[in-house]
Amino acid sequence: MFESMNHIELKSGDMSPQFERMKNMADELMKYEESSELYSKIVNLITSRKTAISQALNTAMIFLYWEIGETICLDILNHTKADYGRGVINEVSEKLTQEYGKGFNRTSVFRMIKFYQEFPDREKVATLSQQLTWSHFVELLPIENDLKRDFYAAMCKSERWTVRTLRDRKNSLLYERTSISRKPEETIRGDIVQLMDQDKMSLDMFYRDPYVLDFLGLKDTYSEKDFENAILAELEKFILEMGSDFAFMARQKHFVLDGKDYYMDLLFYHRSLCRLVLVELKLGAFEPEHKGQVELYLRWLKKNEMRDGEDDPVALILCAEKSQETVELMELDQGSIHVAQYLTKMPPKKLLEEKRTCLVVREVFDTIRDSCYALLTEICGSLDLEDYVTFTRSPMQINFYNGSKILFRGLDKPAKLKSIHDISLIWIEECSEIKYAGYKELVGRLRHPTLPLFMILSTNPIAKSNWTYEHFFVKRGVDDEQLYRERILRVEDTYYHHSLCDDNMFLPQSYREKLDEMKSYDPDLYRVARLGQFGVNGVRVLPQFEVAPHAEVMAAVEAIPRKFKFVGMDFGFVESYNAVIRCAVDNERKWLYIYWEYYRNKMTDDETADALEEFVRTREVIKADSAEPKAIRYYQKRGFNMVAAKKWNGGTRHARLDNTRKLKRFRRIICSDACANCIAELADLTFATDRDGHMIPDEFNRDPHTLSSLWYALDSYDVADVKHNFSKGDFGL
Repeated sequence: MFESMNHIELKSGDMSPQFERMKNMADELMKYEESSELYSKIVNLITSRKTAISQALNTAMIFLYWEIGETICLDILNHTKADYGRGVINEVSEKLTQEYGKGFNRTSVFRMIKFYQEFPDREKVATLSQQLTWSHFVELLPIENDLKRDFYAAMCKSERWTVRTLRDRKNSLLYERTSISRKPEETIRGDIVQLMDQDKMSLDMFYRDPYVLDFLGLKDTYSEKDFENAILAELEKFILEMGSDFAFMARQKHFVLDGKDYYMDLLFYHRSLCRLVLVELKLGAFEPEHKGQVELYLRWLKKNEMRDGEDDPVALILCAEKSQETVELMELDQGSIHVAQYLTKMPPKKLLEEKRTCLVVREVFDTIRDSCYALLTEICGSLDLEDYVTFTRSPMQINFYNGSKILFRGLDKPAKLKSIHDISLIWIEECSEIKYAGYKELVGRLRHPTLPLFMILSTNPIAKSNWTYEHFFVKRGVDDEQLYRERILRVEDTYYHHSLCDDNMFLPQSYREKLDEMKSYDPDLYRVARLGQFGVNGVRVLPQFEVAPHAEVMAAVEAIPRKFKFVGMDFGFVESYNAVIRCAVDNERKWLYIYWEYYRNKMTDDETADALEEFVRTREVIKADSAEPKAIRYYQKRGFNMVAAKKWNGGTRHARLDNTRKLKRFRRIICSDACANCIAELADLTFATDRDGHMIPDEFNRDPHTLSSLWYALDSYDVADVKHNFSKGDFGL
């Protein structure tokens, strides 16, 4: 209106007062618009120049601190006196503080030195100083790992983090949770350089696992809709957790395909990645079928929503649980679909901070599953860590979200140890069972470039003749009796802890009571098993062995309410003997009866079969030495119900130790006086000794064939097991 009025020719005398006022108003408004425009231009000039000046001052200050650090470091390198550096720095910082203020005190000067040491590349400092302040660098300097430090520096530059944001990201262990932290160093370094120089983020730097959504305030039970609503209510915090370059696009994105409705949970756009990001929420565990669903969504987005210049869409499946084994098998750890777990509370930092490979070792691998692996699984459950770790059985290991893992191996399969690298923690369970050579082999495997190294050895102190006692007590001058009194000792870099079964929170009271009962019938074993003290298990191998009249033994066997009968056979020919033993167990009392024997040598298989013909008629199960499959097959063809005893993978030595311990758990071993050879071999059987007179717990003063027969006979029976999951066929019933 005002513009059109300016083109009307009017004489002042012809204008009414109203028109005069309107014209004056128009002139004033024109002047105001012109002045406002001019003002805005000047403000923009001032703002841009102030920003440039501020940036220049920031860069100049950062380089000043860097150059001070460089100057001091080079000066110190030119001097050889050990105390020169610290002394001169103290003197220089004192003078600088007097002249320029507390910004140059001793702490600040040492910080400048560290700044130069941690960021020696001048060009990198120049690049970072365009976005980072000195306060950013101060926050970065305490990070010891250079890859982690460069990661946070690059993210600060790319996403323009404030110092507070940087601190929050460090405290939430962002680096440890990103996929990039689990990649090889070369890959990590390459992706950081790409982000730093080209401002291009890789998917590995974008993806995290787990995502910590503790800010959502979710209760113990919630629906998927509740989950979505909580995210949208805290959208800003959710986006910050995902990455600051996120832009929210849609919730429940709808499309129709073949007349069927589909809904995508959450759709975002990521500026640095230049692609759409689909987030699918799953309240339960990840299932393989989720992959197919998300693949369909991605293909639809690529066809219908992707624009020129954008990269292909990617998807993140957020779920409450996931199996790492399943994820890896489906190759979802390296494609356009990523599976991650979300946590509604922050896990203990230790679980995310240190990336360790721990090795748990026993002499025999087959014994680990039901011992160490089962124990650690139980402990994780009792400490409420099940949400933060995953368990796999093939290979047997425990996986943590930061890439840490606990591996389980046996020294009977040494080839499987060679492929393991960067081991920083080793636990040797029942270390007295392994040989000293095995221990030295494991010490050589314990190495890591940065983390402190630890080895844990645990054992029941069977005998002082064991290498464990010799190495850790005798050679180091450690008094075991002092350890029993004080419970904890430290000698140089080794901690000694004397534990009792009372210290084991997982042992039931009934088990402790059974150990207490041993005091009356096997005081030596009581000393070892109950008191946790070194002992020799007695000179006699079977101190509870006794002889009784045959009639009394048979009457006692018949009187057992629920009897378990066993037969075992050891093969022999020239020097050794064919030994067959019949025995019975009173399970309630834990008494073993030996009531029949066969003992001959220099007999062929057919002659022995003829002598044992009664077993064909009785159909008793005979457990025989598995090392003689040809002989077992012959007896089977002759009609004997003979089977091979369980093959022990730990070798002869471990078999002797384990089976001897089993026999020693019986409260009484009562042998019929009709079994003369059993009595001759077992009544006074003693442990062999080395040249120093120390007992050898897996060797005896003679080769007892009847003892081997007992081992085979009791193959399916565990004295300590009160529940017995046996079949009747195991007992010949």
